[in-house]
Amino acid sequence: QVKNLHVGYGKQPALNGLNLTVRTGEIFGFLGNNGAGKTTTIHSVLGLMPAMSGSISILGMDPSRDHLSILQKTGFCPERDEPYDWIKLRTLFSVGRHAFSSWDSQLCADLAKRFDLDTSKAIKELSKGMAAKARLMMALSHRPECLILDEPTSGLDPASRNELLSIISDVSRSSGVTTIFSSHNLHDVTGIATHIGIIEGGRMLFHSSMKSISTRSRMLSS
Repeated sequence: QVKNLHVGYGKQPALNGLNLTVRTGEIFGFLGNNGAGKTTTIHSVLGLMPAMSGSISILGMDPSRDHLSILQKTGFCPERDEPYDWIKLRTLFSVGRHAFSSWDSQLCADLAKRFDLDTSKAIKELSKGMAAKARLMMALSHRPECLILDEPTSGLDPASRNELLSIISDVSRSSGVTTIFSSHNLHDVTGIATHIGIIEGGRMLFHSSMKSISTRSRMLSS
């Protein structure tokens, strides 16, 4: 839950009184154009960026006090991971095994097989679609309570985009993990999200369940 959150870069506001609620088990599609404030919101929720004012609670914790505990219980997929693209996947997953107390090596192996990932390769040797799968695999292998994906389909071709969205939907629904994923593409969200929110200029413009939207659409078309 985010209440009246203000975050800025110097004197330039990035979030301007943002309010947002995502409940346990939801698949929340976070929509907005580039620069709308999606990544800033995600970084603030994870404790990677300090708030100027307002409050944040994730999994019952405050990012300003419980930063490391939040990272232990949250699976995060950044949009890009260029600083680490030289690392071989098996080394990256070995680091994950030591970093996360809940790391599940068997789940990691099962996901590698399911995603058809060659763990002897470095991230920079993978296609964009396979690199996106590797990031998702890293985020899932410690069985997080909350999965946060920042523009997971960015730069993917249509086939890779649809495959990754199908995987996200399947994993989220089968495991019951609360999932938040940002996108600037409405099509990405409508197929798998249970709820959506639209952000612009650092403010939440719209927040609704897909069920409510579907009901209103049927009423308008009848």
